[in-house]
Amino acid sequence: ASIRNPVLTVNGQDIELPIEMTSGSWIECAGVDDCTVYGPRGELLGKPRSGKPIPLLREGRNDLRFSVAPGPGPSPRVKVTVFSHGEEL
Repeated sequence: ASIRNPVLTVNGQDIELPIEMTSGSWIECAGVDDCTVYGPRGELLGKPRSGKPIPLLREGRNDLRFSVAPGPGPSPRVKVTVFSHGEEL
């Protein structure tokens, strides 16, 4: 299975990555110029750029949504993990 153009929305602000990912791969993003896609064995697959800054979390409750471009076949399962860094909110 694969997903294309994943979009993470944080409090109404989108970050879309123009990439296709296959089963077992993952993305790590620490900033607009610091996103890396890894394959199932940890191999580097690409460094996509969104052109938009990573949305900031705000104090208290945050609304997070994840979506991908539609594709053939069954809907893929995706695990999203968000880590925050910096000053505690």
